[in-house]
Amino acid sequence: MSADQRIPVTAGSLEGRRPLDLVIVAGGNGTDRTIVSLPEADPHGFGCDCCAGREPWATILGELFAEMVRGKRPAFDRVLAVMDHSDANRLMAILAEDRLLAARYRRG
Repeated sequence: MSADQRIPVTAGSLEGRRPLDLVIVAGGNGTDRTIVSLPEADPHGFGCDCCAGREPWATILGELFAEMVRGKRPAFDRVLAVMDHSDANRLMAILAEDRLLAARYRRG
């Protein structure tokens, strides 16, 4: 975590993985407990109050943070996003645009 307590999010490859990273693989299979993949559809259903109008990345990062706080996921101190350059740019833009994410995460 950073001095301001937000969790850094960085794009990179699996070779850059650190022990306490949460790794997100765009299109991954999600079999590793620390690797999750971007959901294809909204898991709560269309138009739910918590996700309406949010990007899928914002939804999943919010859910992962909540799972960690509730003790349902091991603590992580960085998110490593493994994806192509254009997806990484979009993820970083979402971090800046979504106020709820900006309170929990920062560009790393």
